[in-house]
Amino acid sequence: MRLPVQTPEPVLALGGRLQVEPYLALGREAYPAGGIGDLDSEAARARLVEEAQALETACAHSASVVAIELHPDSPGTWLGERLAAARGARLVRVQHHLAHAAAVLGEHDRFPAVGARAAAIVFDGSGYGPDGVAWGCEWLLIGGDLRWSRLAHGSELPLVGGEHAVREPWRVACAALARAVDPDLALRTPMAAVVGRRRCAEVVRLAQRPGWPRATGAGRVFEAAGALFGLCTHNRREGEAAVAFEALASEHHGGIAPWREVGLPSQMDELPSARLLECAAQRLLDGEDPARTAAGFHATFACLAAELADRVVPLGVVIVALGGGCMVNRPLTSALTHALARRGFIGLLPCRLPPGDAALAYGQAVLTSAALERGLEPRLVPGGAA
Repeated sequence: MRLPVQTPEPVLALGGRLQVEPYLALGREAYPAGGIGDLDSEAARARLVEEAQALETACAHSASVVAIELHPDSPGTWLGERLAAARGARLVRVQHHLAHAAAVLGEHDRFPAVGARAAAIVFDGSGYGPDGVAWGCEWLLIGGDLRWSRLAHGSELPLVGGEHAVREPWRVACAALARAVDPDLALRTPMAAVVGRRRCAEVVRLAQRPGWPRATGAGRVFEAAGALFGLCTHNRREGEAAVAFEALASEHHGGIAPWREVGLPSQMDELPSARLLECAAQRLLDGEDPARTAAGFHATFACLAAELADRVVPLGVVIVALGGGCMVNRPLTSALTHALARRGFIGLLPCRLPPGDAALAYGQAVLTSAALERGLEPRLVPGGAA
């Protein structure tokens, strides 16, 4: 993969925890080691180190800089820390969604030069947020001086049961409906018929208590929608409920208008995820065809995302990188790119690389190469200040 800048030092980028594919950046090129997969086993973690070192051997260069995730508990992070310490290499930590954005901008050779800026919309399941919230529905601004801002995000949803909520998206759906106008809304959905009204009622009650981990992830929202419709209440594979929901939306043929009853909150730079799920549930109970409701959900989400970009992205910035695992969703990306174009933006989707975490290491290589070439460090600044 071509790099948008020339790195003055070899950079080894290790990616994240899922779909890992390390890259070695040399000059204007970034070379992949091949897919490792998820780092959930000791064997996979050992293979990451072996493949990374084999890549250095094959390229006849040993990296003096190692790029890793910001997440302190990611296996790629602590493996990178050990590797850097063993060879005396410099470490560069790159936030998850910033790496997603950089991967798309780098692939299209649109990474901003010094004095220029680009925007990004990153929709994925979750990534480490510096504020302690699991990010995943993000509007970012990136400057050529490597200052970057979080301009807007999806509304925060409680993960009742913590990691269980990722594997069981019906929990996220119930939590999202916990403050609905109709307090029994979750108990009358197709989801409740699968999971059980008593279990749904318990999660609705628990969601109103403080202290749960919170997440903004678009992936969590689309998975919750899949559970809400009774399509898939438990993920056996990554994103299974979201894939089922996308498939249902694709069954609707013909145009679909965004829902008028859902709008952006005034004075808030936030996409109303919980309100979207509430409206979807109500439409189902009102007898609307499920495929039509699913298509309307996608169209409304995309319309709100573009409207939010129009609200928060500074004037003069027209390039918007579209990254994150949710960008494999065709109804979403089609509606989003068209909605952005109507507002004067140029939306860039991944072409050679996947939108998900397999591209993270390339994005880390792009950011780190730019940092080395420009003598700067990636720095998060208040919204709009990048």
